[in-house]
Amino acid sequence: MYRDKCTRATVKLCILFVLLTGCPSKSNNDTGSAIAETHFKQGVACLKHKKYDQAIVEFNKAIAINPNYAEYYYSRGYAYAGKKQHEEAITDFTRAIELKPDYVDAYVRRGFSYAYLLELPEATSDVTKALEINPNHQMAQELLELLKNPLQDKKVYCNEDKALCIVIPKDWGIIENKG
Repeated sequence: MYRDKCTRATVKLCILFVLLTGCPSKSNNDTGSAIAETHFKQGVACLKHKKYDQAIVEFNKAIAINPNYAEYYYSRGYAYAGKKQHEEAITDFTRAIELKPDYVDAYVRRGFSYAYLLELPEATSDVTKALEINPNHQMAQELLELLKNPLQDKKVYCNEDKALCIVIPKDWGIIENKG
């Protein structure tokens, strides 16, 4: 009998506690995640309009709230790449991959940034990894083909000291000056 009274009293106290403190299903963490997602969506909207600086600001806010979400780093890396800040882009794509090791698009975009910086072994490695994860990824297939055959179907024209070179598709029909 004493046990029943204690159990009923405990249940009543628990109900009273929930009524006084509110339902625990909506935590501050949930609210923070919603705010982070709002910043993320604003950043994506900025990306669509090539407003890279503003996109980076929004992604920074999202990352400050939720630093363990790979898509936030990927998107900020995409914005950095749009600004031709490829070192920063590589850092963010790398973090995205650390958080989500099968993130194919992060490997491909990091490969593009490495290629832009002429770090071709790293670019090839990333694109190859992306294709291991998803053999049908079209952008990765195309980039790997370019990395394997960078001058296929192209003609290279350089000045005498080779300080300036131009790569032109062979099918442009440029007439060479042989004199």
